[in-house]
Amino acid sequence: MGVKDSGESSSSGDNDGRCQKSQSLNFGGFDEFEEGEGETCCDIDDDDFVALNSYSVQCDRTDDVWKIELEEDEFRHPLVREINRLIQLRLSWNSKLESDMRHLLRSLRPRQVCAVLLSQDDERVVLQFFYWADRQWRYRHNPIVYYAMLEILSKTKWCQGARRVLRLMARRGIQCRPEAFSYLMVSYSRAGNLKNALKVLTLLQKAGVELNLALCNTAIHVLVMANRLEKALKFFERMQIIGIIPNVVTYNCLIKGYCNLNQVENALQLIADMSSKNCSPDKVSYYTIMSFFCKEKQVNEVRDLMEKIVKESNLLPDMVTYNTLIHKLSKHGHADEALDFLREAEARGFQIDKVGHSAIIHS
Repeated sequence: MGVKDSGESSSSGDNDGRCQKSQSLNFGGFDEFEEGEGETCCDIDDDDFVALNSYSVQCDRTDDVWKIELEEDEFRHPLVREINRLIQLRLSWNSKLESDMRHLLRSLRPRQVCAVLLSQDDERVVLQFFYWADRQWRYRHNPIVYYAMLEILSKTKWCQGARRVLRLMARRGIQCRPEAFSYLMVSYSRAGNLKNALKVLTLLQKAGVELNLALCNTAIHVLVMANRLEKALKFFERMQIIGIIPNVVTYNCLIKGYCNLNQVENALQLIADMSSKNCSPDKVSYYTIMSFFCKEKQVNEVRDLMEKIVKESNLLPDMVTYNTLIHKLSKHGHADEALDFLREAEARGFQIDKVGHSAIIHS
């Protein structure tokens, strides 16, 4: 789950001082967004990156992402389970059930409210509960609840819902960090609205929120997922001009973009260039290229890459490596090659699970 815990203050009390923003945020830029879920707006140009020019060079920007990790105990808490039960009865709600829900809501701690949101299978139900709770007397959402809500919506195409949550944060005086805008950007991207996804950068600027590496990585990711690698590379250059140094996540996004366009040589060259940038490739960097080779049935290239990993990066093949190879080869119908890697893995003492065996059988 993605929101850094802002403390265990009661969700009905005042927010943590670190979570408040003293200045008034300017969110007039919301009106510039085009309405409609699922609209496809793919005509982008360099003007969509103009917001980058407003940020000063060599600013100190850390990759500081709000995160909250919920324990299983929080999902199993009696209050959380009872609210989930009442939500399931929403079609037959009456004044007594709503009163019971309201009473329970005021007893929930912020992390437990997040657990309720994450327990729902339908994002529409999540939004309904979120807004219902926001309207209740003597209750106020803790900041982490807003970020949990935005993260949930970022996994859907409900970009307008994410936009409304961000506006509500502004009205409630909740600090809008770059991660909040990042979630909105991803939601627009999932809805196929790349134009509005990139307009989030301008919205960030108007709100007076400082750009950071995490949001830059999100922008590159959405461009890559839209098969706009050329634009992603331009953004990659511009972010460095204003002093934002890429990390391994940035490079992995671009490696994925090259592989998506069958430009594996460029992907390999990017990995080679990373060392000179004081950024070592990780297993994801190599797994992305391995997946490309598996799709193309280039087993010799896979083995050469495995040797390179050991020699240059000191990353030893493990069970995850072999599981990745077996599943990718099986997915693309290369059962014999997958079986060879399964036998090799077991010879090295790794236990491939039943899912791996089944993948080979059904490939």
